[in-house]
Amino acid sequence: MAAAMLLDMVMLSGGIDRSFREMLLVRGYQIRLTPKGTLPFDTEASLPGASGLVRAVRAEPGIEAAGAVLGTSLYGRWGDSLVTLFGYGVQPEAQAIYQVTEGADLSPGDT
Repeated sequence: MAAAMLLDMVMLSGGIDRSFREMLLVRGYQIRLTPKGTLPFDTEASLPGASGLVRAVRAEPGIEAAGAVLGTSLYGRWGDSLVTLFGYGVQPEAQAIYQVTEGADLSPGDT
């Protein structure tokens, strides 16, 4: 049985949360860690030493893949108002935890 841990750092909502859950179930990822007292993707709480946690999880027998998912709220100006956006990042070595369903993936030279 494949297992992995994702370290969820901030919030996702609505359709993104639903598609993320579906991706976890389809790919077999079954464990997510969040800071004590928070819901996944519900706060701006963070896990101190996340890189060390990921390394420790990857070193465990039976763990196929583990990676940190980092996210934050962003704001973009649209006319005279601000639009709330969400940005996320995945460790390059854990990129396989997401799947591109439309368009093309970024190439190494993309910024």
